[in-house]
Amino acid sequence: MMKKSLSARIRAALLRPRQVIVTDNHSPRPARKMYIRPISFIAFTLVSVAGILMLGFHLSDGNPARSTQQGQITHLQHEQGRLKDLVAEKEAMLSLKDQQIESLNREIENARQQQETLQGKLSMFESILDVRKIHGVHLLQTVAQRLRNHSINYSFVLVKGGNYPRTASGTITFSTLNPANEVIPIHLDTGEDALPYSTKSHTFMQGNLPWNESWEPKILRISLTDHRGREIGLSEVKISD
Repeated sequence: MMKKSLSARIRAALLRPRQVIVTDNHSPRPARKMYIRPISFIAFTLVSVAGILMLGFHLSDGNPARSTQQGQITHLQHEQGRLKDLVAEKEAMLSLKDQQIESLNREIENARQQQETLQGKLSMFESILDVRKIHGVHLLQTVAQRLRNHSINYSFVLVKGGNYPRTASGTITFSTLNPANEVIPIHLDTGEDALPYSTKSHTFMQGNLPWNESWEPKILRISLTDHRGREIGLSEVKISD
């Protein structure tokens, strides 16, 4: 008798039905016979295992595409948070820089104002030195301003020029012009008619003149007299509001 080949024997083993006897010790029924081919049992087992694996993969959310998308979302969320922090940091730095710039601008403006003030004082003292070379008594930097109570604030520098006499003295009177162009004297706030002065070099003069008339003067006249009562100078300045 010719021997079967290996493949034939394998096919026969897989395809040839096998008898399976099923008995139940607790049942009076006779034993049941079943015929099962090994290939069917193996196929059923493989399909069952594949189904179990796919179910487990699905339950564990093992979808590669979905996992990749979730990773991208997580990465983008992280980048978004990092960029928010970066923007907040830059805005804080910009705000600080703006405050520093504003502070520097204030310092520059203060320095500019101080420079202008010093320049004004320097120009004034240079003018005083120039005038002191000229004999007589002179008025510099005359200013008149109308106040809210209608009084007149005045300021000027009284300068003595020349070497003789050592001291210049006399009085200062104030006046203005009415609408009819007539000279109207203005008394001091003390009620006196004239303001005495005495200086060896220069003197800063400042004060207020009361005004009770219904009309407002436009100019302030400042008249200088020496110790003998002679008028030695007259200056007119516009009264500013």
